[in-house]
Amino acid sequence: MTHTIPATVQLRANEAVDRLAQAAHHAVDRAAAKAEALGETQDAWLASARLHVQQRPLRSVLIALAAGLVIDRLLR
Repeated sequence: MTHTIPATVQLRANEAVDRLAQAAHHAVDRAAAKAEALGETQDAWLASARLHVQQRPLRSVLIALAAGLVIDRLLR
């Protein structure tokens, strides 16, 4: 015994699947745009940190040492 789906039900199901696919595509596009923006922000932070270390190497080492000591104390 074979069941057939009425044409109107099939059409509505296809439309629902199309809407879901469009929504998923839109969400992926937004996520990709946000990931790209975060990558650019990360690049800017790294460039700023690199410049700071080049301009003040001793201070940078002391800050890193102090941060390491604080982290060590917190993890004990």
